[in-house]
Amino acid sequence: MATDPRILRGDVFSRLPPELLAAIHGRLGLVDRFAFAAALGAWRARHLLTKLEAPCLVLPGSTAAAVTATATTCLFSLSDRRSDTPRYPPDPAMRAPVVVLGSSGGWLVTADAQGQLWMANPVTGEQADLPAITTIPLLRWSEPTRSFLVDVDGFLQMRYSGGGAPPQIVDGTVQRGTATTTSLSAEQLRNWFYRKVILSGPPRSGGGYSAMLILARQYGAPAFATAEHPEWRLAPYRDAVEDAIFHRGRFYSITYSGMLESWDHQHGGGGLLTSTTVAPALDLQGHQKYRKYLAAAPDGRLVTVLKQCGRRTVGFRVLVLDEELGRWEEVGGAAADDMLIGKAALFVGMNSSACVATAERPGLRPGCIYFTNDQLGLAYQDWELLQLSVDAGLGPGQRDWDVGVFSLSDGMVEKILGLRAVHPFWPLPAWFLPSV
Repeated sequence: MATDPRILRGDVFSRLPPELLAAIHGRLGLVDRFAFAAALGAWRARHLLTKLEAPCLVLPGSTAAAVTATATTCLFSLSDRRSDTPRYPPDPAMRAPVVVLGSSGGWLVTADAQGQLWMANPVTGEQADLPAITTIPLLRWSEPTRSFLVDVDGFLQMRYSGGGAPPQIVDGTVQRGTATTTSLSAEQLRNWFYRKVILSGPPRSGGGYSAMLILARQYGAPAFATAEHPEWRLAPYRDAVEDAIFHRGRFYSITYSGMLESWDHQHGGGGLLTSTTVAPALDLQGHQKYRKYLAAAPDGRLVTVLKQCGRRTVGFRVLVLDEELGRWEEVGGAAADDMLIGKAALFVGMNSSACVATAERPGLRPGCIYFTNDQLGLAYQDWELLQLSVDAGLGPGQRDWDVGVFSLSDGMVEKILGLRAVHPFWPLPAWFLPSV
């Protein structure tokens, strides 16, 4: 039976010896270990347990029957090489066929078959909805066509043109003339319109939450929503955002051209967020060919991870921001033993990119990058082609997931053992980091 942290109290644990707590923790399955640590609280978990749980993989609709109404999301342990299914009802945020669009602070962000965005904690079973996507001023639902109509011209005008003035925005709405629209089905919306969602923190916290929605590159403009203002507000931008994190009380983002920006409320802007460049653009030859991820090291320094890939991952490069000198410095190879990378592991993909200290999480390999495929549209396209091939009897029902562990010291990639047996390569898996 799952351990429910909502019915456990700290005074109970204060009467139990640390050895007993550690013994109980060691006998539980993956989901129950997460719940047990959450019930202890962050301080007790770190000081009483012999080890903290390493990040695991979220496998949405984790069986070949992912398109059935009964398929549910499960978690795959890197240490146990086994999957475990949450015991809480999956509706609606975790029932297949959902796609994971983010993982922040112990919570997932998913998109259901209708394109609606949800927040869910797979450990406690808590769920909450994000604002309707149609609150974005340039997107509306068309009942006659049963599709979403996207104002492409409006998105183009959100971008600053050269050195000229940005378009006028009133209450999050672009002021312009005629518009060109395109139609997207709900399936196309979640696979080709969305890129990732970053949360500021757990939505259950008393201070509410903020969310940053990153759209696919061709649309570019980020959108923000809060618990206090439950609607998506577009923000003007100079270059499309590729990845972002919530760090030091604000959102930071990295663009496709390698610019690092912070996002703050515009003075007198009625809640509108605007960006400020906070570091020089990446000065690394050929960086435009890499996918970019932004993370914060355990000591607070900002880290950019560059992934070289086509349909699958080829290699990585890592840069750390030296704020005092105002420049990016590359690490890797022999430098993987550096104070930062040599004692941490990086996790990139559909999750909020993370840099995790390995000393307190046995089983994690320092100086390594744990990665998953995060090219939603291409992966879904591959999945459709594969199903056609299988239906026609032309090929096997398996395909490489592009999930693995990359070593910065020798450039080698290792697969995640045991994963093939429990999950097809669609929907894409994502890293889940518990909040303790």
